[in-house]
Amino acid sequence: DLGTALVLLITGYGILFVGGINWKIWITIVVVLGLSAPLLYGQLKPYQKKRISDFVGKPSYHVKQALIAIGSGGLEGKSKENSTQTQLKFLPVSSTDFIFAYLGERLGFKGMMTVIVLYILLIFNLLYISAKTNTPDSVVFNIPAPEHYKMIYRSKVIGLDNCWDLWLNHEHKVAVVSIRATTRNVESSLENLYAAMVSAKGELILSKQDTFRYCLAPDKKAAVHVGWLLSTAFLSKDIIPKIDSLYQEGVKDFILMGHSQGGAINYLLTAYLYNLIEQNKLPGDIRFKTYCSAAPKPGNLFFAYYYESITKNWAFNVVNSADWVPETPISIQTLDDFNETNLFKNAKKEIRKLKFPKNMVLKHIYNQLDKPTKKAQRKYEKYLGEMTSKLIRKKLSGFSPPEYFNSNNYVRTGQTVVLFANDKYFEKFPESSNDIGIHHNFNAYLFLLSMFKN
Repeated sequence: DLGTALVLLITGYGILFVGGINWKIWITIVVVLGLSAPLLYGQLKPYQKKRISDFVGKPSYHVKQALIAIGSGGLEGKSKENSTQTQLKFLPVSSTDFIFAYLGERLGFKGMMTVIVLYILLIFNLLYISAKTNTPDSVVFNIPAPEHYKMIYRSKVIGLDNCWDLWLNHEHKVAVVSIRATTRNVESSLENLYAAMVSAKGELILSKQDTFRYCLAPDKKAAVHVGWLLSTAFLSKDIIPKIDSLYQEGVKDFILMGHSQGGAINYLLTAYLYNLIEQNKLPGDIRFKTYCSAAPKPGNLFFAYYYESITKNWAFNVVNSADWVPETPISIQTLDDFNETNLFKNAKKEIRKLKFPKNMVLKHIYNQLDKPTKKAQRKYEKYLGEMTSKLIRKKLSGFSPPEYFNSNNYVRTGQTVVLFANDKYFEKFPESSNDIGIHHNFNAYLFLLSMFKN
């Protein structure tokens, strides 16, 4: 729509500016846009013109109503009968888009702050649980124990040096599945390095007697990280019976938690568990909520689309803005990574219709842009797929490498909660080429959370 087009336009011009486009081109663009602006504005629909005028001038109707709702709530909030903004339908879609404004009217300033504080406390507790799962005993005693959860199970080491804990809040009957992050063992690093993509629906042959069949997304264009999928296969065999056992005891709410590699696996585990519910292999009234921290990118855009649609905004990744791990794996986007209907689909055909020499020039430019990315993707698949799988097979002798997906377009997935690293943070955790984990460890994350809490 128009809003998306404008965002892309501004982003595109920003890239051109950073790229150092000649100043004469900029002058030409400004002059052309200035002269054509009245004509372009005249072609817009009335509601589009109104949005532009609202953005430039006064706030829109929706924004006004949200501000009125929050302001009218005051300190203590209003009763349901006196909440005029909600009851009289002035506040649009109060149960979804404007849910926070609705809370402001009903619960007031105190209620809104309570909700924010509860989220912070929840993230604190989950990070403590994850720290207990991932941190060596020499360090773990410096990290406070979770106040409301007790560990009831720790798995043996399985798969590629994977391990997980099960924690339980007995009072509220909420369980937490916490998956361990990367360890110093070779198998654990190989899991991350095994970064070719495979289809989000298929099977993995773990041994001659064991095949893991999965569906993380029904879209044939969806693909995920094969190393983390492999660990998901091993871990799920131990996790699912525990979930079923707790369900029999009345526990229906499960939080899936993991730091770093553990978070990446949890993305895939969440999608797998939701599919089991869809197949009636798990009860339909179980609720899964995913809270990861420092998690890298688990799959491509089409996996992210489906993942976000099934988790319905109940899947979060807490990220330190100075941490490099959430920026991985290295992503390569080619023209094959777009939806079937796209601008580039018939580009070659259209170029051939042009007259000589224009067609030859544009064909050369097109190939210069298209071929290097596809060549890089093939190399990525060769080294981080085919060659790495040989090392994986030495650790998992029965494993049979799958057919890889011709893509490495990894993207950020789920709702991201950004802990912004400011000057105060960098005074305590300075940039370091010798300590690559300085911004990735729990101390850095807990410090940022404590600043946010204060």
